[in-house]
Amino acid sequence: MAEHNQRFETHTEWCNKASSWLTRHERFDEKSFRAICFDTKGRHCPTGREFQRAKDEGCFPIRWLWPDQIGPLYFGQIKPDAPDTRPRCPKTGELFDAKDAD
Repeated sequence: MAEHNQRFETHTEWCNKASSWLTRHERFDEKSFRAICFDTKGRHCPTGREFQRAKDEGCFPIRWLWPDQIGPLYFGQIKPDAPDTRPRCPKTGELFDAKDAD
């Protein structure tokens, strides 16, 4: 599964998983807090049209960043392919949601 690497390996994976993977951040409810997607040429992919172009041009995988990752990435505090260290459920591997801890 590519989700922990914050990328879609193929157009099919994007079609099947984007609606769940790109809505899992704890701040997703904030209207302006959305994942920012880029193809292998570094082009912004905000809509399906750009994902189709990336497919047609062989520009997958598509990577994404959350807005709160941009500063740390820019300043070298995180690496683009750093292992995902977010807490996960030991049984399912799903991301742990702090809201469910109560």
